[in-house]
Amino acid sequence: ASPTVAAAFARIENARAARAAANAALLPALDGGLQASRGRPDLSVPVGTQIGASLSAGWELDVFGGNRAGRAAAEQRLAGSAAQWHDA
Repeated sequence: ASPTVAAAFARIENARAARAAANAALLPALDGGLQASRGRPDLSVPVGTQIGASLSAGWELDVFGGNRAGRAAAEQRLAGSAAQWHDA
């Protein structure tokens, strides 16, 4: 129930989330969408339905190692947070 232990645990959780985000930056991204509409543009035509879908994929090359360095930094922050938790 110590506030110090609770704060240390919260820092560990934040560091884990930052590590997950850093790992995700190294993976390909996939995005999709679906759209549907129903209506009539004019009263003289019957009701129509339009359905559309989209899919896109992308991958950012880590040429200069910025994303890998970010992942390594996130790992070190997690290790530091775990050490602070043990100290608390």
